[in-house]
Formats: sequence, C-alpha cells, structure tokens
Amino acid sequence: MSIKLFEAVMLAGGDALELRMYGRIGAGIFEDGITAQSVSDALAAAGPRVRTLNVKLSSPGGSAWDGLAIRSMLAAHPAHVNVDVEGLAASAASIVAMAGDTIRMHEGAAMMVHGARSFTDGTIEDHQRAIQRLETCNDGAATLYATRTGKSKDECAALMAAETWLTPAQAKDLGFVDEIVPGKSPAPAMAFDLAPYQYRNIPPQLAAAMKEPLTMSYARIALALGLSESAQEADVMAAVSGLQQSITRRDPLMAELRVITGKQADGEVIAAVKGMQAATERLATMQAEVEKREALLEEQAHAALIEKDKHDPKGRKLTPAMMEWAKTQSSAELAAFLEVAPHQLRMVPPAATGGAGGVTAAGSGGQPRVVAPDNAETALTYQGKTWMQLKPMEKHRLHESDPELFAALKREHEQQSGASAS
Repeated sequence: MSIKLFEAVMLAGGDALELRMYGRIGAGIFEDGITAQSVSDALAAAGPRVRTLNVKLSSPGGSAWDGLAIRSMLAAHPAHVNVDVEGLAASAASIVAMAGDTIRMHEGAAMMVHGARSFTDGTIEDHQRAIQRLETCNDGAATLYATRTGKSKDECAALMAAETWLTPAQAKDLGFVDEIVPGKSPAPAMAFDLAPYQYRNIPPQLAAAMKEPLTMSYARIALALGLSESAQEADVMAAVSGLQQSITRRDPLMAELRVITGKQADGEVIAAVKGMQAATERLATMQAEVEKREALLEEQAHAALIEKDKHDPKGRKLTPAMMEWAKTQSSAELAAFLEVAPHQLRMVPPAATGGAGGVTAAGSGGQPRVVAPDNAETALTYQGKTWMQLKPMEKHRLHESDPELFAALKREHEQQSGASAS
C-alpha cells in the first residue's frame, strides 16, 4: 500500500479533520513536500465546522520556515489540535508537532531538535545576512519549545545546538510530549533516507536502518543532474552541492517575499511581486505628474499674490526694489510677509486731476490714490481731497477706516506747510 505524502481526511460526523503528514516539510530538490500552502488549502476546504484536528506526523524535517508557518496555522485554528508523532519528528517536523494542544508519541518513534542550517556563498554581507536569518529562525523555534516544555529559551537553545535526539520517554520527561502510545510504531515511521539532511548525531538504530537504503546508482543520479553516465562521484556531489546552494539562496528570499506579499504558492508570490513592480513604476509616473502640477499651482499662487499687491487699493507692500527678493520666496512665505507688511505706495486707477497743486478727483469707488503733479511733488488725497480740503468729520471717518492714510496725509501736510495741522 502506497502512503501519501500529505492527505486531509474528514472523519465521520464532519466535525473532525485528520491531517496525515508522512514526508518532508517543504519542497525539496528531488521530491515534493508538505508545504504551508497545502495545509492552508486543506484547512480552508474543511471550513468552520471542524472542531477537532488530528495530525498524524512522521517526517525527517525539511524547511524550517514551512514548519513554522504550518505550526502557526494549526495553533491558530479554533479546533482542538491532537498531534500523534507516529514515527520520526525531526527538525522542522518537531516544530509542527508543537502545534498540538495534546501531543502523543508512539513507542519506537523519535523526535529531534536542532539549530537551523543553510548553505551560503557570496560576500561577507551575504554570509552575515544568512547568519541573521538562522538566528531569527532558531530564536523562534527555541521560543516554541520553551513554551511547550516550560524550560527556558536558553535550555532549549542548548538542546538544539547539541542536535538532540529523543526517545518517547525522554521527550515526555522533558515536556515535549504529553503521552506515550504503547505498541509498535506504524510502518512509515523510519522509511526515510536521512543522508541528504546531514544530521550529526543520528542514533545507531536509525543509522542501521539507513544502511539499506535507496538503490539509485550514481549513474542515474548523474543523468538526473544533466551529467554523463560515466561521471565520477566527485562530479555528482559537486552538482548536488551546487543545486543545494542555489535552492538555499532562493528559499530565504522566497520566505521573505511570502511575508511581504501574504502569498504562499511560488506562482502567486511571483505574480504579486510583478504587480508591485508595475505599481511602483506607475507610482513614479504619478509622482512626477503630481510634482509638475504642484509646481504649476505654486507658480500661479505666487503670481496671484504679486498681482493682488499691484492692485491693492491701500497701496503696494512690495516696492520695486523688493520684487527680486519676492521671486526667491515660496507662495506661503510671500503670503505670510504680505499679511504683516505695511503699505508703501498707494496706486489706484487714474482719474481727472486738478491743477499743478496736485489736487485729485476721487478714484473709482471713492478710493484714495497717489498722483504725480506737474511739479513732480506727490500729493496724497482722500476721495479727491487733500488734508486741507477735508472737513473734520471726513478726517474722523478716515482715521477710523484707514489710520495709515490718515497719518500719511497729516504728515505730508505738516511737511509741506511747516506748521502743525489743526
């Protein structure tokens, strides 16, 4: 009977889902794996009616990131989670096991915890980034183990650093599992070739089981790698090492992109990244258009302030000498200046002028204006009248409505007459 790598089976009654995980966690070089996406799809298909999740687990490990993601999904599910370690729960598989509200381990099974590992090549910076990723992964795993066992993170980190293999009794004593299931371990328990995982402290009984292993010859492996049948062992191992390094470089990047995009399947991640790239290009174009529009609005606002000052009935605040300075100011800065600056000149539309004395007629709407008579002396007027021509009541109204003009008319009269105005 062939055993499926991953299978989700709804049990009788429809409120219990059994997840059977018998293989690598995450996809490998030559084999499929139990991915976070496949588990997510199974949970979504089962729907909200599930009240119990039974996880049947036997795995040699694999991708730590997939293991962490699967554990998180199972732990976050509202159902009660029962985990049965039926065979081997090594590396990433031991992380998955930590999702259980109840964890049972069959007699003859094994559990292994160790520090994350990867292959890295490149610059010093590449290696430093790899170290940071490994430290992050180890910290997350140690936290999960500590939460389950009640031990400190440092104690769990020490077990990981030593690549600790646990029998059911040892796992129970340390708090990794709650119960030992008596009897012979199911068939898929040790049906794994552990050689590719390069574990350091494989127990003798498991090492003996590996002596009979795969019968695939180097010739067949060489052909699968694109080499000739006569390729030497060193050539085959070098090709495998190159593949491992290539996938190792890709896996952390894909893991980061999965977090950024919120997608799990490689195709969806790539599509999301391409969408982000297209959006970034559109955003750059839009930003350029916005900046162009803002510059135009700024230019228009600046010109409007200058124009308004030119036609201020109370006189200009920007003298000709200040115009060059005004060009260097933003519209906001110029508006703030004009808000508090005093009027310098009075400029109103021309009207019929009087004689050489500089007496003027009233401007449009009765507004005052400045005139330059024939003798080139400037005479200020209010409603066409000089200071001497204004009646006391008119002076009073002027003082109330425009104290600046009142003071200017009075000062001019005093300067011209050499006597105090009455």
